[in-house]
Amino acid sequence: MVFEKSHLKDILIRSLLLFSFVFVSFSSDFCFGQNKSSYRTVPDSLFVFVNKNIRTPEFTKVEKYLPPNYVTNASVDYTAYIQKAIDENKRLIMPDFPILINTKGLKLRNDQDILFQNNSLLKIEPNNLTHYNIIDIRDVQNVTLYNPKLEGDKYTHKGNKGEWGMGINISGGIDITIINPIIKKCWGDGIYIGKSGSRVSKNITISGGWIDDNRRNGISVISVESLSITNLVISNTFGTLPMAGIDFEPNKNSEELKDIHLDKVTSYNNEKTGFLIYLGSMLGKESKNINLSINNSRDYYSKYAISVPGLKKAYDSSIKRIQGNVQFNNFRGFDNTEFFAKGTGEYIYTPNIELNNIAINKKKTRNLKLESDYNKWFKNKGFSIK
Repeated sequence: MVFEKSHLKDILIRSLLLFSFVFVSFSSDFCFGQNKSSYRTVPDSLFVFVNKNIRTPEFTKVEKYLPPNYVTNASVDYTAYIQKAIDENKRLIMPDFPILINTKGLKLRNDQDILFQNNSLLKIEPNNLTHYNIIDIRDVQNVTLYNPKLEGDKYTHKGNKGEWGMGINISGGIDITIINPIIKKCWGDGIYIGKSGSRVSKNITISGGWIDDNRRNGISVISVESLSITNLVISNTFGTLPMAGIDFEPNKNSEELKDIHLDKVTSYNNEKTGFLIYLGSMLGKESKNINLSINNSRDYYSKYAISVPGLKKAYDSSIKRIQGNVQFNNFRGFDNTEFFAKGTGEYIYTPNIELNNIAINKKKTRNLKLESDYNKWFKNKGFSIK
């Protein structure tokens, strides 16, 4: 379901505490330092919400752990109190007001469900750190976040170094579900998915929601086995490279990109790229096989809708070609500077790349001539085109 125009002026997450919750969008706000000319308001029609029924009587209210006379305007750090609530309860309801979180962040446990209410918000305190995680999902399993709303310090950061201030960090997480997230203004990524030591994140689901105005990437996917992302909008990523809506970029040969499926994901006005897949650092002596499909998705206004950089033509004989498939099915690009980032690299060491039923639109009109030109280039590079 998509939003009606009358619904989007206030983007909110509506949690009906007794029975259900829905995702509803709210209007973007600006803090000092934002180049407003680079920011575009996402149209109402692009948002999708997810409905889930929740029985809340068995959830514990986090307010029970707050000190007497607590404030409700995110002016006092309550991290320790909320962490204690997390440590002592499997199911929690966040307070219906914003909470200030310090740079220690919140560390989740196994078998945990956390529900955010209508006005719930975790807001990181301004800091000068190169790294932080507002929510840290590390080496745990069976966690569900309903309506998580997080805000970073992109415009209030006290330093200018680093790019790793994350909204949600998933490292070595297994069976993790995030429903209707709203994550904004992080110093690094809205969501980061990777390994913890040798433990690969597995069975990760992100459904519905909005990742907006983060500094490095909306989502970074470094290492995962089984990832599903559906009905998500990722927009206005701007500040430090790569500046992609979603970036699939393993750091080394030991990472995994297996069984990854995106469906109805919308990239909107990300500074460089909507969908970025860079595999150069994954090359190595160990043979890798990846499986990544991006279905029924689209990009509006990003410089490149898609970027899959080519690699060198030849490597040392010990370096194995990456096997598998990368697919773009029913993909649409709208008013990009370039639909696909054409580089000088080759695709000998990359997996098979397929583009099926793509469409390139300029000024509300499908550009068949441009599609034909790209298809010739794709075929010359060895891509499969249908």
